[in-house]
Amino acid sequence: MHNMALFEEMIWVVVAVAGGVAKYMNTLLTSDAPTFEFIRFLARLTVGAFSGYMFARAAHTINPSWDVFAAGIGGWLGADGMEYAALIIKSRVNNTHDK
Repeated sequence: MHNMALFEEMIWVVVAVAGGVAKYMNTLLTSDAPTFEFIRFLARLTVGAFSGYMFARAAHTINPSWDVFAAGIGGWLGADGMEYAALIIKSRVNNTHDK
């Protein structure tokens, strides 16, 4: 059973990385002066993997059937998605403390 959970989480990371790579490639295709930069590509892989994994963990807690989808979306959104999620969490925590 433990091996299956590890395999599932590895799938999340792969899908998250794919989301981050897709976002980077889309940026290259839609910008005025597309140039590939290895360090930016590596950064997108790292941020996408982390962000997508975190989104997948959250989705798995809420509804496990959405975890792979959340990994891809989280990978695509990267740091922007993490900042947005942090704002939502902060607003909910503040609302809880205000009552």
